[in-house]
Amino acid sequence: MKRKKADAKRAVSQGLIVLGCLLICLIWVLPFLWMLGTSMRREIDSFNLPPAFWPEQWNIENYQKVFDMIPFLKFTWNSFFISASATLAMLVVTSMAAYAFARINFAFKKIAFPILLSGMMIPVSSTLVPLFFTIRDLNLMDTQAAVILLGIYYPIGLLLLRQFMMTIPKSYDEAAYIDGASRLRIFWSIILPMSRSTMIVAAVLCFVVNWNNYLVPLVFLNSEGNYPLTLGMQFLKDSWTIDQTVMLAAVVLSVIPPAIVYITCQKFLLQGVITSGLKS
Repeated sequence: MKRKKADAKRAVSQGLIVLGCLLICLIWVLPFLWMLGTSMRREIDSFNLPPAFWPEQWNIENYQKVFDMIPFLKFTWNSFFISASATLAMLVVTSMAAYAFARINFAFKKIAFPILLSGMMIPVSSTLVPLFFTIRDLNLMDTQAAVILLGIYYPIGLLLLRQFMMTIPKSYDEAAYIDGASRLRIFWSIILPMSRSTMIVAAVLCFVVNWNNYLVPLVFLNSEGNYPLTLGMQFLKDSWTIDQTVMLAAVVLSVIPPAIVYITCQKFLLQGVITSGLKS
């Protein structure tokens, strides 16, 4: 009898968990479905009250208008180039920094790490003035290099990689030292391959952050030819009006590249998050 009650309680609890997960998924998916439906409406239908969830008449011409009104592929390439370059540079810098903080003892180590992580709590908008003068003095204004340079700093990637590298037994390093390996050889041949899943997690997160970045390109880029997609989509509106069906069609298209990146790397994401559990 007790066993049946325990099984019933377990079934109820599992059912509630599944129901809660479905509810959360629905909350996340509904806005995207609404955006997708609106992007396929006629402009006049978008003003109907009450609004219909799905369009009565499907209209894919909005997607064609996106390519007619702006150089969408050019802006997409700019976004991809900036995001991919910043992500690759972030991985190089962050992996070396994480290795140093996780496996090397040096002066002020316990102070430097929290200082680097504190950048997560500082809004980018509050640092735009000093960053503007720095980029200007480096003669990088109105260049994609400026946006890439500012996109390299990603404290979450440093935190994830450092926490994972701390879980790797020091015996690997000691055995490699006995065999005559240098610290650089240990980092390249042992630590990095073992950190692959966590590096992919950090790379995907950093890529998405740079892909969605709007404020930094707005401040440091002036030439339309350098604009990423986040800035380029502003040309879909005129001085007084905006066709929200065309704008949302552009937004749907802009979601595709990061979605492809996520789907491609999906099998590594959960593994990377688990293996980089926050170990003090």
